[in-house]
Amino acid sequence: MSRHFNGNQFGGRGGERGRHRGRGDRGRGYQGGRKVDDASAPAPLLTPCKSFTLNGSCDRRGCKFAHCVTRLFCLDAASPKKQDNSNGGGYGHRRNYGGDKQFDPISCMAIWSEAPPAAVPPVPGAPPEQIKLFSGCHDGTWRLWDSAASFRKQFENEMGGRVGALVVSNNLLFCGFEKECPLLPGVKVGSIHAWNLQNAASPPQEFHAEDSAVHPYAHGRIVTSLLPVPDGAGGVAVVSSSEDGLIRVWRFDTGTGKFMVFRSLMGHARAVSGLAYSEGLLWSGSEDHSIRMWDMSKGSCGKVIAGGSEGHSGPVTSLLAWGSEKLGAFVFSSSLDGTIKAWDPAGKMLKMESHGDGVMTIVTTTDEAGNPLLVCGLERGNIMVRSLPGAGDLPALTLLIKLSDQYTCSHTNGPVRCVQAGAGPAGIFYSSGDDGKLMVWQFKGNLAQLSK
Repeated sequence: MSRHFNGNQFGGRGGERGRHRGRGDRGRGYQGGRKVDDASAPAPLLTPCKSFTLNGSCDRRGCKFAHCVTRLFCLDAASPKKQDNSNGGGYGHRRNYGGDKQFDPISCMAIWSEAPPAAVPPVPGAPPEQIKLFSGCHDGTWRLWDSAASFRKQFENEMGGRVGALVVSNNLLFCGFEKECPLLPGVKVGSIHAWNLQNAASPPQEFHAEDSAVHPYAHGRIVTSLLPVPDGAGGVAVVSSSEDGLIRVWRFDTGTGKFMVFRSLMGHARAVSGLAYSEGLLWSGSEDHSIRMWDMSKGSCGKVIAGGSEGHSGPVTSLLAWGSEKLGAFVFSSSLDGTIKAWDPAGKMLKMESHGDGVMTIVTTTDEAGNPLLVCGLERGNIMVRSLPGAGDLPALTLLIKLSDQYTCSHTNGPVRCVQAGAGPAGIFYSSGDDGKLMVWQFKGNLAQLSK
């Protein structure tokens, strides 16, 4: 497995500059209310054509820039800001990004791939499923967007507090959010609700860590991540993490008809910011700069990755499991220290790459030719795209594209909070940020070939 991050495919420990088409984006300046220096950031192999990125076409004969990505939609997906949440918790939330804060951040997204109704005849050439997108916002609302109607807003639901996590599994929508505790007036706690998407009119199920009369909430602080995992009994459990530093594993109890706490995992000293499941182990990342690997059957932490030559030197922001039967299993981590790291299932670091900016969020997807890619959302609103093993003959984690508001288009006024992919036409991915925008993108062509 590790051979895919060694030799020709490894391409060095990080910071590759390499060849690139068009101008690089490595200027210095001020953005987000603090001085930034992009000198340490690598140059991408491809420089996207701005006209093609914005319009899907370019009329310049002999254009020297790459026609490799198009922004299909840019939606105003948050309500105008009513109050200042700049001091809210969570990694990066306590930083002052400056700018004109007109909207609350869109913190999370989840994709719902819905089978069309049996009574509706199939449309020739149409995808076999209907793709819809949920977005969660710090304005206290989650919203549903319909891809079949140019991402028109189909529905919204007010939660009463910041939404921190969304995930869809087995036709259930799980939402982690913040709300005032009924037992403790003025105190906000972390809650989880679950809706049956096949019976949307029914009320959501509420998760309570203990007896709802004395503990009517899931966590002591806002929920930051939700992850469906195998429950060990042929079903699915849901893992939640929170700013309270706790991780909870929830199983559905057929006797009560509710999700109940199966295990609580304690060990992180700060907010838990990311979860991943790989090869039977649960991985968690935290603002305490560490990554922990858990045996959920025993409820024990088998390994802590912190500091030293392999651990992150800043808050861990995201974890992502990826792999295939041919390539093996990997876990990727991102951090405000500006790096992403690739790990094997035993927790050995295989490769690291730097970005010259804090990395807020990551997701895997493919281009139209099926080449696997890693999309990284950055702290200053930029998006970087890297190759994964199996993308032609490119070394793993080669930087292919940088999208920035300065030269092409991307998010402004702060971080990219979430990137998402996984269903629909090839090459599609989604991004959201502090600017209240939800963007729909599509890679065009074979990026491994275009980069040669």
